[in-house]
Amino acid sequence: MDVAHHFKTIWRRRWRILIATVVVTLLVFTWRESRPRVYSAAALISVTPARSSTSQLESPDNVQFLAQTYGELATTRPLVSAAVTLSGLNTPVSTAMTQVSVETTTNPGFIHIAATGSTPARAQSLTDAVAKTLVKTVTDQQSASRDADLKQVTTEIGDVDTELQTLPATSPRRATLQAQYDALVQAEVDAQLRPVDPLQRLCCVVRSGGAGCPGSGGGAIRSLRRVRRTR
Repeated sequence: MDVAHHFKTIWRRRWRILIATVVVTLLVFTWRESRPRVYSAAALISVTPARSSTSQLESPDNVQFLAQTYGELATTRPLVSAAVTLSGLNTPVSTAMTQVSVETTTNPGFIHIAATGSTPARAQSLTDAVAKTLVKTVTDQQSASRDADLKQVTTEIGDVDTELQTLPATSPRRATLQAQYDALVQAEVDAQLRPVDPLQRLCCVVRSGGAGCPGSGGGAIRSLRRVRRTR
């Protein structure tokens, strides 16, 4: 069969081919539109290890370790449960846990949080709530640890001070206790000044209408957010 005869055959059957093409196209379109729509939102959190003014910069391995540790925390049931409550979504915690995912290996030192939802608003709400809850949880945990250490040091200072007050001025133990007291006071100051690992949510909303960050303000905590339809 030569080329000319081939094209003649196609031309004679052009209506059948056209109708079949339209039917297949309509079937594919109908199937696609009948599927539940799922949207995905993403937030990027940067992890900066805490350090005092005299400490050295952390190594990339330490930064990545912190990012992975906090990333695993973001998918735990207590945190997701708190995030669902914060978001105001009427979503079972077990369902929300399947909608939340975390990635920490693509960009070392960053936590990429993603969540899905049946609407862009629901996906965005869950993502924002998880990011906010993670930042608050880490801050609260570190503050609680610092307060516990500070309370212990303060108690020890009181005990040593009481003993110092009861010792005679010529007691040979006085110098030892005084040195211990001074060391505890310095430990108390260090505990009060101990920094926490700051988590920053870098903000940029990307939508079809443009980019912006409504309501983000100029605070220290910001969020980088993206919304897209997954299917």
